[in-house]
Parts: sequence; C-alpha cells; structure tokens
Amino acid sequence: MGGSVLHAWRRSDLKFDLRVWVRILLADLEFKKFLWSLYNAKTGYVESLDDDVEIVVPGDDHGLFAIDVLDPSWVELIP
Repeated sequence: MGGSVLHAWRRSDLKFDLRVWVRILLADLEFKKFLWSLYNAKTGYVESLDDDVEIVVPGDDHGLFAIDVLDPSWVELIP
C-alpha cells in the first residue's frame, strides 16, 4: 500500500476528484484526513467511511500511475 496513489471521487458530485499519495509512515492518518477512510488489514482494501465516495487505484497507465510519476518513461519525454 505504501508508495501508491489512490483516487477518490464522489458519486453524487462528479466535480469532486482527489488523488492522495500513500506513504508507509502514518498512512492511516492520511486516509482519515484526506479520504475519510480506513485501511482494512484483513482485506487489504481502503474502505471509505462515506458511502458516497468511491476509492480506487488510478487507471492512468494501466494502474501504474505512481510508478510513472517516480520514473517517467522515455517514450513520453521525447516529443
């Protein structure tokens, strides 16, 4: 879970769009502060405390958005 990016959006308001970089230290605090959610260690999922908010892994680059931010591919850098 640490080093990932999570994407949250509100089902009733499509303008609400939030991405949070998850770090290993104090990750649960970040979930509570920005995503109103808790990490469930039994399932391995982040569960939203607000039923209207859905939290997923970003679909950018086939789910590899976090890796692409840290190590951009050369193909995208060359115009």
